[in-house]
Amino acid sequence: MKRDIQSEIKNNYKNENFIVIITNVNLTPAKYSEFITTGNDSIKNQAISNCEFILWHEAILEAYLVHYPIISQWFWRSESILLQPYEEYFSKPLNGDSHDLRYQLSNDFYGREEYLLHLSAFIKNAQTSSLAIIANGGYGKTRLSIEFFKREISQDSEWIPLVLSHTGFNATQFVHLIDTKRRLLILIDDAHEIPQIVGEAKRLIDNTRGKNKLLLTTRPCLFLPCRPIIPVMKTHP
Repeated sequence: MKRDIQSEIKNNYKNENFIVIITNVNLTPAKYSEFITTGNDSIKNQAISNCEFILWHEAILEAYLVHYPIISQWFWRSESILLQPYEEYFSKPLNGDSHDLRYQLSNDFYGREEYLLHLSAFIKNAQTSSLAIIANGGYGKTRLSIEFFKREISQDSEWIPLVLSHTGFNATQFVHLIDTKRRLLILIDDAHEIPQIVGEAKRLIDNTRGKNKLLLTTRPCLFLPCRPIIPVMKTHP
């Protein structure tokens, strides 16, 4: 394994900030320390700076899977993904692959500081688990949510920003996935399309007693049944 570590660092390093080696072998503390030293020495020998060597072995991987069950979904149940990182869910519009300006999320963001402050207050409010951003199509509800994810949630190690898929919702699986050490802010985009799922997801998020939160984007005329139970932030007069 020493040779593998040395070879990986020598042949595959391309200016990353982290080098991660994963093995399914369960290492003793002595062996783990020995391989960490090998990796750090290899980094120094290659005159690499600002790079951290990380080694994940069986015990560490098992601990991650226990504490973050969502990882197993991403890697082993990808055909029925329920929760996704927002960067993956919106990968095409975030990368500017759409020529339709209405569906681009990579454009520059200006103004709306008041709305961002409202979202920040929502995150800090222990009494509120859900918030709906309500506006007609084209007002930038999703763009506002993405900007908040970028500016605040992704920069806070306490939170993980995710998006709920519109298909394949399973309450038992959802409960399992949201049982993590870190807190989850889950976006349901165009929530008016799946009102039944919204109601169930809200009930399950409420059961986490403020640990996790739900952010919805929706259109006003199609979301009236849920408005009495979810605080509303309007993005237009």
